[in-house]
Amino acid sequence: MTDSDDFDGVLTEDDVPHYTRLRPILSGSFNLSSAAIPYFQTVLSLDEVAKELKLVENLPSDLRSKWRLEELFQREIDWERVELDIVNGYLRRPDKLKFFNSLTVALLPLNASKTLDSEYGETPLEPDLRDALKNEPWSVNNVGGVQLITNTKNPNGYIRWDPNRIFPATIDGQHRLASLQMLLNDGNLTQSQLETKVSVLFLVIDERAGFGVDSLGLDESENPVLTVVREVFVDLNLHAKEVSRSRRILLDDQDIESRCLRSLLATRVGDRETAKIPLGLVHWQHNVTAKFNMGKSTGPFVTTVELLYSIISDLLDFSRPKDPLDAKQVRRFIKSIEEALSISQTIKAKPEKYPGLSPLISYVEKNHLVEGFEVPFVNLPSPYLRAAVDCFSDVWHRLITKVLLEFKPYREFVAQVDTEGGIDGDLGFYLVQPRKAQIQQLKDWGESQFEIIDEPLERLHKLKTSIWPFYAVFQKGLLRATANAWRHFGVRRGGKEGDLDLFGTEWLRFLDDMWDRGVFTLKAPMKSGSSDTLWAGISLNPASASVRWSESSVQRISALLLLWWYFYSEGLRQPSRFLKAAGGKRSAERFPEAKEAIRALKSGMKTAVVRSDEEVDEAEIEKRVTKRLRTLIELAVNEGIEEPDPSDDETDDVQSENVGPAEAPSLTQLTPEE
Repeated sequence: MTDSDDFDGVLTEDDVPHYTRLRPILSGSFNLSSAAIPYFQTVLSLDEVAKELKLVENLPSDLRSKWRLEELFQREIDWERVELDIVNGYLRRPDKLKFFNSLTVALLPLNASKTLDSEYGETPLEPDLRDALKNEPWSVNNVGGVQLITNTKNPNGYIRWDPNRIFPATIDGQHRLASLQMLLNDGNLTQSQLETKVSVLFLVIDERAGFGVDSLGLDESENPVLTVVREVFVDLNLHAKEVSRSRRILLDDQDIESRCLRSLLATRVGDRETAKIPLGLVHWQHNVTAKFNMGKSTGPFVTTVELLYSIISDLLDFSRPKDPLDAKQVRRFIKSIEEALSISQTIKAKPEKYPGLSPLISYVEKNHLVEGFEVPFVNLPSPYLRAAVDCFSDVWHRLITKVLLEFKPYREFVAQVDTEGGIDGDLGFYLVQPRKAQIQQLKDWGESQFEIIDEPLERLHKLKTSIWPFYAVFQKGLLRATANAWRHFGVRRGGKEGDLDLFGTEWLRFLDDMWDRGVFTLKAPMKSGSSDTLWAGISLNPASASVRWSESSVQRISALLLLWWYFYSEGLRQPSRFLKAAGGKRSAERFPEAKEAIRALKSGMKTAVVRSDEEVDEAEIEKRVTKRLRTLIELAVNEGIEEPDPSDDETDDVQSENVGPAEAPSLTQLTPEE
């Protein structure tokens, strides 16, 4: 880098009191995507890096700031890793060569409230500048609170920013920056070490800086600054260190299931949006797994990001191509998207909302499957992706949120979470903070933390113990059964398209009634007073009564719920006649997928009807399994439905005794399982 002849690259504080020091840069641009990504490279001293660059978790906020989900994506620092692995295990080792690659820093615009803005705005008061940089070959460009000075003849230039309007967020290298800050603050560095220079790449996400934001085809409601930062962050980290699965789901803007999942969630912490799940109810941070009923810290949650993603993937059931250049596989993928979401049908029906969009297969044929010029097809382009999310919202979004927010055990639990402050109170805002911020908050609360955090978490945890709806395996089976029942709802009513609201009402009434009968407790008995649990062989191991975490268990749970639904919704009385009809040749006409459900349940229940010390032939096993299944189906006798037409030879005209467990206890009466 070279300075002009009469300019030393340094301005005094009197010249520009509100801007950082003017620093020399080299300008570059990455042009391998639809939008050019310009960057500006410089070197900073160790002291400048530590004092001027910021961690995203230090973005100005307080406990009650209503952060958008996108703004929380990169706030968590693993401080134990920083101190033990990087500072002590690497930087402080005298025998080890040390080198860090460039930090990537996004100069993000702040609004008057010191929170992220969606644009850089204008520059009402430009900083003073020496005359030498006001003339050719220099070009001065003010982008809000960032000033760029570039040379029209070479890549040399200068950069500075207003710290009151710009937040220098380190989007790649947060842990490296944190370790350098910790190293410097700890002191005891030699003069040679203090002379360390760190390479830094700056991004300014604005057209005036050369960033082609318009070519990205973003929706008007999207914050272009955050969208770009999120995507760059994902790409950088995918090629460096694997991002946690839940974080990748929340960040990925190209994956259909990820976008659909985010549409289910409220926009900000503490928000209560119609038909959206409040963030306080979803375990999404701190590298969570699919489990949300284990441990006190899972207290307020009704689901997790990973579980929701798994459920959505299961419902949509895309056939992604293993080879994105294989035309047959790509067409199969397109077909599966259309079957799940009807994107092209929706585009055709709403041309004013999707102007200029052709059917999806036409787009792919034209842009990806041209013979001799094949282009890999992996993800939907932005306009089709938005249409996919809209289609998802019309059906699957409504079904998922209806079950997770209105099914009685969830509904009662959510009300209790709200009472405990888990949605928009201290508990909810505490749980979304990075671990370091949580520790500081607990110190600030002192002894009050037991009343604000510990006691509510303990009470909420107890409410979820020994209840199937709070087990991941059951929740996935429940939503699969919901989807299957909905798909066949219209067919079973004369082949017409189903009414989603009507189905939702009837489905919730069925689920709530079964909940009141106690069948959804973990060890619900087959009959009153019996030690035999009805879920044995389905989702419980018969011998140990432990939960089976497997795809087979999900399928059997879904199968039982579907059979119960058919029996309940049709007002049937005799399980034997129902099972005969459901397993017959024409069962698909009246009870779609019932035959497969019976087969799955019988296969699993074999272990529940034979003791380990018995030798029983297949005929006897089949007899016992059939009897057990008959008893299970009888639990769904619906006393409240009008008597069926006796002229229907497949409909029961004799009411069976309703043999079921005692009424389920209320949520507040449940105690932890021994």
